[in-house]
Amino acid sequence: MTKQDNRYDIVIVGAGPVGILLSLCLSRWGYKVKHIDNRPVPTATGRADGIQPRSVEILRNLGLKRALMAYEPAKVYDVAFWDPLPSGKGITRTGNWPSCPRFIDTRYPFTALVHQGKIEKMFIDEIEKAGTTIDRPWTIVDFENTGKDAEYPVEVSLKCLDTNVIENVRAKYLFSGEGARSFVREKLGVKISYKDQISFVWGVMDGVVQTNFPDIKTKCTIHSDSGSIMVIPREDNMVRLYVQIASSTDPDWNPRKSATVEEVQEAAKKILQPYTIQWDRVEWYSVYPIGQGIAEKYTLDHRVFMGGDACHTHSPKAGQGMNTAFHDALNFAWKIHAVESGFANRSLLESYEPERKQIAENLLAFDNKYAALFSKRPPTAEEVGNAKSGDEQENEFVATFKSSCEFTSGYGVAYEPNVINWSPSHPAQSHLFGVDGVKLVVGKAFTPTTVTRLSDANMVHLEQEVPANGSFRLFVFAGTPSKSKKALEDFASNVEKEKSFLSVHRRPDIADVSYFERHNPHSKLFTFNFIFASEKNGVDLTSLPQVVKDYHHHIYADDIPDVRVPHAKFPAHEKLGFDPEQGAVVVVRPDSHVSCIVRLVEGSGTVDALNSYFNAFSAKPLGQGSTYKKLHWQECPTVLQKVTLQPSPRIININVQPQQHQNIVKMLSLALTADLQGVSNLQPQDTEEEPYYYTFKVLCSSCREEHPNWVSFSRYEKHDIPGSRGEANFVWKCKLCGKTHSASITAGPHAYQIPENPKNKTQKVIELDCRGLEFTEFKADGDWEAKGAETPTSFAGIDLSEGEWYDYDEKAGEEVSVKDVKFEIKNIK
Repeated sequence: MTKQDNRYDIVIVGAGPVGILLSLCLSRWGYKVKHIDNRPVPTATGRADGIQPRSVEILRNLGLKRALMAYEPAKVYDVAFWDPLPSGKGITRTGNWPSCPRFIDTRYPFTALVHQGKIEKMFIDEIEKAGTTIDRPWTIVDFENTGKDAEYPVEVSLKCLDTNVIENVRAKYLFSGEGARSFVREKLGVKISYKDQISFVWGVMDGVVQTNFPDIKTKCTIHSDSGSIMVIPREDNMVRLYVQIASSTDPDWNPRKSATVEEVQEAAKKILQPYTIQWDRVEWYSVYPIGQGIAEKYTLDHRVFMGGDACHTHSPKAGQGMNTAFHDALNFAWKIHAVESGFANRSLLESYEPERKQIAENLLAFDNKYAALFSKRPPTAEEVGNAKSGDEQENEFVATFKSSCEFTSGYGVAYEPNVINWSPSHPAQSHLFGVDGVKLVVGKAFTPTTVTRLSDANMVHLEQEVPANGSFRLFVFAGTPSKSKKALEDFASNVEKEKSFLSVHRRPDIADVSYFERHNPHSKLFTFNFIFASEKNGVDLTSLPQVVKDYHHHIYADDIPDVRVPHAKFPAHEKLGFDPEQGAVVVVRPDSHVSCIVRLVEGSGTVDALNSYFNAFSAKPLGQGSTYKKLHWQECPTVLQKVTLQPSPRIININVQPQQHQNIVKMLSLALTADLQGVSNLQPQDTEEEPYYYTFKVLCSSCREEHPNWVSFSRYEKHDIPGSRGEANFVWKCKLCGKTHSASITAGPHAYQIPENPKNKTQKVIELDCRGLEFTEFKADGDWEAKGAETPTSFAGIDLSEGEWYDYDEKAGEEVSVKDVKFEIKNIK
């Protein structure tokens, strides 16, 4: 095996739901994937079986819905509730309601039920088509982020369980989809935090039955004086029964309590009386304890990650395990793609844990409540009938019912504001973020919408027009063609400017792109969709700007009636809350969640705002000659982790008339003091190919006004100074006094060495020539590097943002560290 043969973009451990969806996405998107599973064959029977409405939508976006429906899954549209008769003899139906009520806008108002083995098979077939094979039966026996190889830092040891052969590979990332008994999680030392001391032991049985129980083909919760059962219809005339065997509230509680098939069948017969039930055959049976727990961390170093049941455990009754795993995988897949394609900074990966962990927290809270309700009286039919969307006053049950239905459907997943989710309250400087009256919610999935595709006059589902290919989807609701003509022309001209997000991330093979390229004619990272408030004959395609015409498969007329807005002239615009006279741009993440909404206006403002959004996590600087910002993670008490951003302009309004004033010249240095143990030559990772962006707070020397936001620039940037033939790394206009100032890095970066005199540890990192401005504070946002003090070991990706860093030097056999980090801005005398 050559050195290159054992290097992979990612090693995925486990071929359950989270592993197979992640493997499919990354394999299709061109990554080299090593995928193993410790089972000799895929799942044959049993395990997870419920695919919720939002997950059906995801599978369709992956091109898998047809394969799913070929299995003829049972479809649960309704849930029935049965209670004991007042006489205490037998049970009676006391209510039923839709499993996905009408207030949830979905094309698939049902849960599809088919056993996990069939779901795995449709994924595995597509994974193999994409060039990846799942190796079986293999397991992971060791791994380490060694730092020996900066590009492939994770060393993974794998073992074949048939032959005991050990294979050592290197990878950029390691992902654990192993399930609740994750070796990776245990080796990382990540603990599971249990949310409730109450646990359960459940018996679950799949089989073909003969019964006179009338709702055997409907999802049911059945309560009787003899116990409780949940009934789940399955494919191929099967039914699944969940029977609670034991609870930690029982006097004789034993988490290892078990029961035979016959014992569970007898319990089911008693619960269903006066109805009868007999089994023709039992397909699968299992007894297992369930505890509601969540991993304290999903990653420690943003190289080794976990997802699915490796991170969260809960009861199976609400059918959320597989669905939550799908969301974990898709969330992680597109972020890895964004980083590894060169589009996004590595810091984007920091959003995986807070986004998905918050959803897991919500799941466990819901599951805890659901488990408690399962043993109580179900609501009456009257309570259910009164559960209408939009009620001004709702009793506690109705509110719980509505929120639970939305959550279990998958459409209740809502990500908090962060670097990729810019709600109207985001502190971006552009006033164009947020649109009055809009009904889309930033952080939630894009609402299903039907329009006419003009290229072939087909009625299409807008949310499915861009497949799951790792691209951001930009939906330009262009309004009435006559009203939006100038705004659309300005949008098109500005999006083609040299430093726009589209131009900077233009595909390198654009000269060879076919006319028939459907989704990504300009960039593999973006797909534009243009929706006009017009009938299909009211849009003149020949008069549209060329950049719009390049997306000829993604131009639509808003002329398809929608039952949710039956009297709307332009249903899509009205349903989503857009004024046909104004227009807007909706940026949708590759996982179909809305990330920001910007007004469509004449001039450069719309593209300026989009540049500032993408610049928040772009690996390459965006924007030229206007107000583009580089944003940074900062702590915010209202969000789970580092999710709120502060804009920091690199260049602000440089195309202005020069002010007649004399700039004050200041020569400054950025100085570092630190305690190095086992390392030396500490310095920023700063090359022309991957420049380091130095981040400062800036003060105007003229009016002494300090800019409230952070600013960033690199030593490789060159910008014209207005009114001068000179250039500078950083050009800035003070908002208070209107004067334009500049700064350049004149020396450095210098490597920080272990000081000879321990009483004088301060050393220069860079020197700056500042004209009319001063830097008052520095923030170490980017990656640093160092060398072993006594060994040739190289350390890259050092994060000093917390003031300390620790690692292990294998060659020296000892821990190394950088501690007590302090930065100062000093005058050079």
